[in-house]
Amino acid sequence: MYKQSCIACHGTDLEGKMGPNLQKIGGKMTDQQLFKLVQNGRGGMPAFKSSLKDEDIANIARWLAEKK
Repeated sequence: MYKQSCIACHGTDLEGKMGPNLQKIGGKMTDQQLFKLVQNGRGGMPAFKSSLKDEDIANIARWLAEKK
């Protein structure tokens, strides 16, 4: 899901591109914290946000929480 939905803006190289690299903060936050971050964004994610279902966000949050 990250590769399909997030990678274009959040990158794979721990630097991020348009948005912060979520993989870099993964493992430092709980899946609940990450769920809220992905759901709400810090400055609001662009229109793509509306296409993510809560189940998609939960899957991304769980995956990110497991990153170290």
